[in-house]
Amino acid sequence: MKLFVTGGTGVIGKEILKQLQNGEEEIFVLCRSREKAERLFKQLGMEKSGRIDFLVGDLQKERLGLDDAAYEKALTADVIIHAGGTMDITLGSELARKTFLDGAVHLADLARAIHQTRGLRQFVHVVGYMSPFGDENVDMEADVFSMDSFLQGEGAYERMKFLADLYIRQQAKTHGYPLAVMNPSTVIGARPTGETEQVGGLGILVDAMNRGLMPVIPGGANHWLPLVTNDDVAHAVVAVVRQAKSISGTYTLLGDKATSMSMTQLLAFMARQMRIPVPKLAIPLDWMQKAMGWGLARMTGIPTESMAFITEREFPNESAKQLLTLNGGENERMLSVEDVLPFVIADLDYRLTSQPGEGLEQFERRRLANLSAFYKKGTGQPWVLVHGLFSHAEALLPLAIRLHEKTGNPVWLIDLPGFGRSPSLDTENGSESVEMIVIALAESLAALPDEGPIRLVGHSWGAYLAGKVAPRLGDKLDQLMLLQPAFEAPHDRLLRWASATPKLLRLMLRSLRPHAWAKRMIDAGAFTSTSEHLPTYVKQVTDSLRSQRIAYANAHAMQLLFHRASPLAMVDLLGSRATIVWGIHDKAYTLPAEYAELATIMVPHGHQFPLAHPEETAALLCDHANGFVGCSENVQSHPVRWKEGKRQSIAYPDNKII
Repeated sequence: MKLFVTGGTGVIGKEILKQLQNGEEEIFVLCRSREKAERLFKQLGMEKSGRIDFLVGDLQKERLGLDDAAYEKALTADVIIHAGGTMDITLGSELARKTFLDGAVHLADLARAIHQTRGLRQFVHVVGYMSPFGDENVDMEADVFSMDSFLQGEGAYERMKFLADLYIRQQAKTHGYPLAVMNPSTVIGARPTGETEQVGGLGILVDAMNRGLMPVIPGGANHWLPLVTNDDVAHAVVAVVRQAKSISGTYTLLGDKATSMSMTQLLAFMARQMRIPVPKLAIPLDWMQKAMGWGLARMTGIPTESMAFITEREFPNESAKQLLTLNGGENERMLSVEDVLPFVIADLDYRLTSQPGEGLEQFERRRLANLSAFYKKGTGQPWVLVHGLFSHAEALLPLAIRLHEKTGNPVWLIDLPGFGRSPSLDTENGSESVEMIVIALAESLAALPDEGPIRLVGHSWGAYLAGKVAPRLGDKLDQLMLLQPAFEAPHDRLLRWASATPKLLRLMLRSLRPHAWAKRMIDAGAFTSTSEHLPTYVKQVTDSLRSQRIAYANAHAMQLLFHRASPLAMVDLLGSRATIVWGIHDKAYTLPAEYAELATIMVPHGHQFPLAHPEETAALLCDHANGFVGCSENVQSHPVRWKEGKRQSIAYPDNKII
């Protein structure tokens, strides 16, 4: 069977292709850029399958902008899947018409040509849950090109998308080919990671709340914002494609209103996740829409059109549930989003405030229990890296890449709760204990696939937590390596005072400008003034602290470190065969004398040496894993000796022995 797919590089289309990987279909994907499409092709792991052919064209152009050879290929398709079109609710009328209505005309021309010559087995059109058209109300006499009064007052995006729906329904009835229409609600990321590349849907609400621009509840307890994961949408499409018989019908893809969160509940949940005050005051939706039209939209940056997706209505979804069951859907989570919603919120929040780390495309997104992680495949024992304060998993990408290059081992990077793309722990007051964080980390490590005992590497606050979690891992832990561990709070009176109140400290952290951060890092001995990595690090920190959630996670961790963290037990560290790597130029943190029994490697750097010197750090860790030290240019070769079950002294540049 041959499929012609539009929107194959989009949020829904990409998930459809992913779910078609295990089949035998030959797939033609319409794309504007072959380079972008080929990157997708590689990411899906299908570069050697020979099943996908990218046809360069344009939905807005006659014959879809395809050359003669490509159009001839398109004419051989048995199934058309139309999931194309820009997801931008602020589109102007002209661009919306070209994207949706003109695109529908050109696809309908292709469908007609196929059906007249060889028979089109199936047309699948992805539209939207607010479309007023269904199987029983298709006006065959309506002229979609002159319906100027249709949905007056609504945005061009919705109007043109729905007129395209009507047009394709008319053409399917006229020419007699089977049409299945998928009407998803607001689409969020797929399970299990919640990775949501499209920030124009729920991301608008996340951004508004993060910036303090949503202090009220649009509509209130009777209204809701229906959501659906893009893997459920893709499941439905694939179910239609792979049925033995053609299917015609309309399928509304969203959860049940009775079991979904109301706007009041949704905003309260989001506020807890983002560590901001919960909105209390409900405002009638028509008041909100009028206020947006009077200039509030311009002042806040919240599109007026976004209010159209909030509704009091219930929608029939039984046919969608039946369709998902045909494709092996899980009844207990069918069309529900609650399991993935915390990850979606964290992912959107991160995307809206931070830039992706360099080299991120080399890693797979994973979910380990309730934490977000990145994974690079390999063979042998896995490395697991845990970041520190004012950091996140992606900050350790350079170190992870070099570890993989040197060893070929699997490498995992984990975001701690509330940091990076990991959701906050769901507590009522936003205050979690060290024990709660350690449990979350332990559960994530327990969820690792069985690739052998792990080499657990923690940095700073992450090293402290790694030391706490190590005794719980048993045989799953092979080696514990603590890079600049935060055994004690930093020597900073201002931070000690402010950290007693995380919300105050969050305000202080967010108010610091880049030059102030750079000065603090240099004064604290985290970086040298000449470090080429300092500007990059400062930008990462200041960007991430634009997120209320991430800023609070850092502030709360500082409170724990200053006021609540208990010392790491020496017996546990010895039992875990812990090794410390310590940068001697750190001025903020000290290495307590009571940990002198632990094997320690001194390096001539500051607190952030894993970020500033990833090559050297990777070499040092590799040497340590292999039982000797010597690859790092700043650490002299010295055999590791064992005495009474622990590593003994290791030399460093000035030949002092620890």
